[in-house]
Amino acid sequence: MRKVGSSRKATWPMIRRAGVDLLYRHGFEGMNLRELAKAAGFRGKGSLYNYFESKEDFLFILMCDIMEEILRDLESNVSPVDGPLERIKAFVRFHIEWHTTRREETFISHMEMRSLTPEHCVTYVALRKRYERFFQDIIMAGCESGEFRISDVPIVVQSTLSMLTSVCTWYHPGGRVSLEELVAIHIRMVLAILNANAIAESQHLSASRQNEDVEKRLTRKSG
Repeated sequence: MRKVGSSRKATWPMIRRAGVDLLYRHGFEGMNLRELAKAAGFRGKGSLYNYFESKEDFLFILMCDIMEEILRDLESNVSPVDGPLERIKAFVRFHIEWHTTRREETFISHMEMRSLTPEHCVTYVALRKRYERFFQDIIMAGCESGEFRISDVPIVVQSTLSMLTSVCTWYHPGGRVSLEELVAIHIRMVLAILNANAIAESQHLSASRQNEDVEKRLTRKSG
């Protein structure tokens, strides 16, 4: 993937901000490079070709830039935390806070994958997989330590990430639940999911013991 050169570092953020706004409001098909150039402060779209080759190339660079940013933030916020249990809590907090405060980037990252070329899509998906593997590795470590008990890790990873990401589509600051309360609720939900097998086994064991007690009482009465 092409990297933006150091001499362009001051200009690329303006292009990125303008692009995020246009893509969020109009979608990939609805935006054009002339609008992007104007919003970014360029006289014409010709100057944009110093940064990318086409509108689709811009989308690809932008989406990869967003994913690389969230991967860096993930590493710095969650990796230093010790222990699978605390790391899961830190991950849930990070994921919800990042995606709710970066609603526009989140929307673009998920909705505009369809607009990438097959080759670009492969590269972008590889970045997304790194994020998923980070989460999966925490869960696997928790299963190995006995802190979590689940039967199908990949399914739990996909379902849980979908649940956490969806928060940004309906959460609004100033509602009846604060972001802090929302994070706490989802931490409890995720921990319940990661211990679902243990809960089910405990309930099964309790039911079995109750049945045994009933059978013993009936046996004593019949005797």
